[in-house]
Amino acid sequence: MMNINLSLIAVYLWLIMLVIVVVVVVAVLFIKNLAYRQQVAQLKKRLQELGGNEQYVAYLQSQQQGKDKIAAIKALRQQFPELSLLEANEIWQQVHKEQNSNLK
Repeated sequence: MMNINLSLIAVYLWLIMLVIVVVVVVAVLFIKNLAYRQQVAQLKKRLQELGGNEQYVAYLQSQQQGKDKIAAIKALRQQFPELSLLEANEIWQQVHKEQNSNLK
């Protein structure tokens, strides 16, 4: 007959249970993170619908004199942290096109 070491089996069972608990906790945190990201995206969309881009454009136009593209986008994102880098870049391009068309 095989000699079964019960303490070794108990240790393995504890390790398996620990791994299962860690996987479940990570999965729950991941799902919560996804839900929060979706909620933030919805709130950002609602904010932009309410205010439009006017406040961003107005701020960028007031800050644009003497600033290069990177400095202007940094200033815009510091003033409005809800803007992503892509959104801030699109707003800068919009303002830059408007200023160039006004100069012509």
